[in-house]
Amino acid sequence: MAREVQRVVDRVRPDQVIVDHLAFSARLALSSAGVRHGDVVLGHPTALTVGDEVYGYPPAWPSAIHPDPTALAELRRLCERVRDQFTAQWNGALATLNPGAPASDDAFAETGDVLLLNYPGELHPPARTALLGPHAFLGSAVRTEEPDAEVDAWLAAGDEPIVYVSLGSFLSVRSDVLARIAEALRGLDVRVALASGSTPREALGPIPASWLVREVLPQVTLLARSALAVSHGGNNSVTEALTAGVPLLLLPLSTDQFAGAAALEDAGFGEVLDPNAAAPDELRGAAARLLSLHPDPAARLAALSHDLTSSPGAHRAHAVLAADAPAPDQGGTP
Repeated sequence: MAREVQRVVDRVRPDQVIVDHLAFSARLALSSAGVRHGDVVLGHPTALTVGDEVYGYPPAWPSAIHPDPTALAELRRLCERVRDQFTAQWNGALATLNPGAPASDDAFAETGDVLLLNYPGELHPPARTALLGPHAFLGSAVRTEEPDAEVDAWLAAGDEPIVYVSLGSFLSVRSDVLARIAEALRGLDVRVALASGSTPREALGPIPASWLVREVLPQVTLLARSALAVSHGGNNSVTEALTAGVPLLLLPLSTDQFAGAAALEDAGFGEVLDPNAAAPDELRGAAARLLSLHPDPAARLAALSHDLTSSPGAHRAHAVLAADAPAPDQGGTP
């Protein structure tokens, strides 16, 4: 590990840089060399542990997910072993690069001079925010996509509410979940744009003629016209839906998706169901409720969307990094 880190040190310039929080070798190189840097957490903020959290162990669960206590205890023990082994490797490399540097108690909790979180501060628990070092919530990475003739024609072909469905770039292997979602939405008066990923089309059941089903779809383009998104709860999917002001039906499947789903549920911007247990009728009922979102969360969601689009994450990051000192926290309580 120390040799890999030294190669990073040899290449880096001694000025402000931005590094992915999960690029541990690069962050170790920068820290040991005393190079000031911004540390960006691209996923949910829980990718950086604080307090008594353990990396890999979800610190929050949505109400519909009830893990087995014995399995949870074993997961906690496993995550603690991984933390301790990784921290020992971190400290060994650090001692080689900078013998005078203090050892880390938890390498997963180490961060740069300023922490940049690709997440709206409005959804982050205030008690957890208080445990962060110098930081800024970037909101979301507002972006646009190249025109897609097929998608543009489909969008223009009808005026029914649109439901966008995606389980992300690799969790689409859950053909069973996508099939239940498709069955649920066939019972609603909506048009559906479904990113099928690696799921065979025939596994989804009968596809209405008005639906758009493709392996990959332009998410931002479709969210801009959608009334509802059905998702696994990955951070990009969540933040891009919030940017578009679209409520979410979440079926979290792994990692930080559980904490992200819990936060969205607490804010009232969506509903969460267990992907391993939710029947089509449950999915249909949740989708119908979200298509008629209560006026209070609908108004707050619209206000958050306006804030995210009027102050994109890239602009917030530039303001923080260009300042002599880290900017105050952006965001609040939903």
